[in-house]
Amino acid sequence: MKSSKEDLELVRLYLDSQATPEDVQLLEKKMREDDQLRKDFLAYARLDAALPYSITPTKKEKNE
Repeated sequence: MKSSKEDLELVRLYLDSQATPEDVQLLEKKMREDDQLRKDFLAYARLDAALPYSITPTKKEKNE
């Protein structure tokens, strides 16, 4: 992943549902222009989507 730290921060904000409408517009614009950023976005989005299924709850969490 070779995108800039600033671009990856926009991706993080987006995936965490913390991006402002302006952040979303900027991220979309940058992804239209940057193939590597699109690839990095998809990689992070896939990882983000998979994380909840890869964590095993503790016994305490199961009982709650």
